[in-house]
Order: sequence, then structure tokens, then C-alpha cells
Amino acid sequence: MYKVMLIELPFKLPILTIEAESLKKNREQINSFSYCQLMAATWLNDAATAVLKIPSVTIKIEYNYLINL
Repeated sequence: MYKVMLIELPFKLPILTIEAESLKKNREQINSFSYCQLMAATWLNDAATAVLKIPSVTIKIEYNYLINL
């Protein structure tokens, strides 16, 4: 089950964007999960931005947003 949540972020809030072209081609395969988790963990530990914008695996033209409160 998927849920959609609409949130409003401040316009000037810095967002780190990871483009699909910079990721492995087979990132949706289970053996790539650790690669993606490492990227997210690095972003989380660096604490440089509050939001990480990443390409969706299920809907290729969409993005997912990770929010670090």
C-alpha cells in the first residue's frame, strides 16, 4: 500500500538532489539496496541539508523526499 503526503517546505530550504543518472542502472534490484542505503546514511550523517530528493524506483518520472528532522 502506498500513501501520498503533501507537505509544504520553506522555499529557501536547501535540498540535496540525487539524479537518476548518477545512480547505478540496476538500483531497483535487491543486491543494490546496500549501495542506496549507504548514500542515504552518508547524507544523514553529514547533516548538510534537511531534505534529500531521490528518484523513485517504482515511478520513474517521480521523486521521493527524505526529511531529516
